[in-house]
Amino acid sequence: MAPVTSPPPPGVGPNADALANTARVAAEQVVAQQVGQVATFLAGGGLASESVDDLSWQVNRLAEIARLRRQLALSSREATKAATAQVPGMLADVAQRAAGGLDVQVQTLTEDLVGALIRMWSGLPTLLTGKAEIIVISAASQVRVGNLTRVQATAQAADRMVAQGIAPARDRAGRQWTAPAYTEMIVRTSVMDAGRTGRETQAVRFGTPYVQVSDALRECPMCRPWEGKILTLDGTDPEGIAQGTLAEARAAGLGHPNCRHLWAGYFPAYSSRVQPTPDSAGWEASKRQRELERRVRAAKLRQQTAETIDPGGLTAQAAKTRVRDAQRQLREHVKATGQRRKPDRERVPQAS
Repeated sequence: MAPVTSPPPPGVGPNADALANTARVAAEQVVAQQVGQVATFLAGGGLASESVDDLSWQVNRLAEIARLRRQLALSSREATKAATAQVPGMLADVAQRAAGGLDVQVQTLTEDLVGALIRMWSGLPTLLTGKAEIIVISAASQVRVGNLTRVQATAQAADRMVAQGIAPARDRAGRQWTAPAYTEMIVRTSVMDAGRTGRETQAVRFGTPYVQVSDALRECPMCRPWEGKILTLDGTDPEGIAQGTLAEARAAGLGHPNCRHLWAGYFPAYSSRVQPTPDSAGWEASKRQRELERRVRAAKLRQQTAETIDPGGLTAQAAKTRVRDAQRQLREHVKATGQRRKPDRERVPQAS
């Protein structure tokens, strides 16, 4: 091991939450815009006109689906261009800061993140137009066999579409994700991985085979056993202090998607030991809060969609009640757990 006379402090940790939240808000805007375009499309074509019969409305709407798909595809291309243009510089800056100014290679991280964003946004128009076709056919069928008006049937069918979730992304485990949730997850994960790569680079350049895992508030059960542990990067342990290898820890789940743990070079003669502060209750409370925030946003998107198709109708009224109920549950949760409420995570952009 190369001698170290003045080991550098680890570079600053990445502000992953802020970057991920910014990316999520941008994704929410795109989804709100595209769902709004679908709702506007469904509300058109003589939906409420008595001079347009049900069969003609259905035939005309289905014939214009291709036009809707082109509109949505344009929006997705713009979202892809905006998101991916910022990725290389963002990850390179995070890694360099974490490495204390050293150059760090993050090409693979960049390519993976850009590829994931492209796949997600390219799939959204096809997903939404497919749902629009189903809504038109379902609404026309409901009118023929029931006592709903065409407007009511369309509003109900569109509400079911949003309630089921608009999930154009699939992770490596095969799980479906909504665009905002997936964007937030992959951006946070990529930013944290860039920071970890930077700190590993710093450790190697300054001659230590060791890293020490950080303490993180609201840590998950999978990562809790590794907090404060000294791990070896290359399998060597000249000081006899390693409590495992970084490869072993990562195989056990450390650094998983959305993980907030970092690790930095550990210099036996100079570095201080991290003292873990277990916070299992905070983990559960935070996880529940994220779930309730998603519920609020989903309810608001359902309300926007219903109001576009049938303003003041029964579906819109039910959606409004649903929003209030979701907000009440969130208020009760933060009051009971002492968590800080984050209003920005409850907002849904107005469809433009």
